[in-house]
This record gives sequence, structure tokens and C-alpha cells, in this order.
Amino acid sequence: MLIILDLDDTLIDTFGSYLPFKLRLALKAMITAGLKINSENEAFERITALNLSAGKGKLAIKKFVEEVGWDENIFNVGIDTYYGEVKEPIQINTLPNSLEVLEDLSQKNILALVSYGDEKEQYNKLHSAGIKEEWFRKIIITTEYDKTLHYQELLKEFSINPKDAIAIGDKFEGDLLPAKKLGLKTIHFMHGRGKINPPSLESVDYQIDNILKVKEIIELLK
Repeated sequence: MLIILDLDDTLIDTFGSYLPFKLRLALKAMITAGLKINSENEAFERITALNLSAGKGKLAIKKFVEEVGWDENIFNVGIDTYYGEVKEPIQINTLPNSLEVLEDLSQKNILALVSYGDEKEQYNKLHSAGIKEEWFRKIIITTEYDKTLHYQELLKEFSINPKDAIAIGDKFEGDLLPAKKLGLKTIHFMHGRGKINPPSLESVDYQIDNILKVKEIIELLK
């Protein structure tokens, strides 16, 4: 079976351990650029709270700058820093059971990783979390939010019928809707933004909150 996995908030805790770090960097950069606040810690608490309900980090930063007094230059500094390269090491945590399940699944299945983002940054996350590249037969880092073409490439490369493939991810629009349209089974991972704004149960085949359940699902599909 072909199992296509997302990285952020599916295998690693991006929302809990990486995005707060990036938001702190963005806030510090905006302060340096002239952002007027009374307390950095209070400002960080506010921007973090906004991020809990925002669809993207960009929207949380935009809302925050609007609240304190809109300044387009400061906003742009924040966005550039948030989406820019991290030059200092940061520990990325895997989600529970990710490492052991990946190693186990790789023994009898074809694993592929398709992750949206900057290639260098995504590989840094992968290595920091202790995820081994050799567990995957193919790793694709893409700047295209819609993963349809990459899913098609994987099906063709490994000569897999869509009914024998599964896509797992936290974001419905980018990770799962393209897979569903191609006829793959879809597993929605309830973490990060995928937990805050989950798709309806009818729009995906399965919803899980622990990757251990993937093994159970595969057994059911055999």
C-alpha cells in the first residue's frame, strides 16, 4: 500500500513547538522595526492567542498589527521574518508514536512524504525531529499548496491504483481534498489548525488524533 504523509502537524508538532518560536522571532523583528508596545511578553501572549483561531500565521500577525496600530512596513517585517529562514537551531518535537509507527509501516508499505514549504526548512524540521529519510521511498517538498500533481506522480511512479493508496494530513484543502478527488483513501489528522478548523466527517474517510490508529485502518483495508 502507498501511504502518503504530510509533515507539519501530522508527524511533527509544528503548531505547538515551531510556530510559537517563529511568532516570537516575528514579534522581535517588528519591535526592532518600530512597533510600539508596553510589554513584549504580553504582546507575545496576544499574538499567540490570535494564532489559535487564525487560518494562517500571516492572518494572526495582520490582526495583531491592526490592534496595536496599523503600519504596513512593520507588518511586512513581521511576515518576512515569520516565513523567512530560521538561522538558529530549534528542537522540533514529533507527535506521539510517530517514529516507531513510521519505522514499522516502512517495512511492508511504500511511504512517501509530501510537504508544503521551503525545502531547506522542511528538511531541517525532519532531521531535528529524528525522522529518518530512509523510511520514505520518496520525499517531495513543494511550494504548491494543492498537492494533486505530486499525488499523481507518486501513483504513476510506483504503479499504484488509487484504491490502494492513503493520504494523511491535517489540512483538508491542501492535503486531503486533492487525494479524495483522485480516489485515494483520506485520513484527517486532528492537530494544529487541522483540529481548530476540522473538515466535516463526511468529507474524509477517517479522522484520527494519534498515528497509531493508521495501523488499525490499514488492517481494516486489507
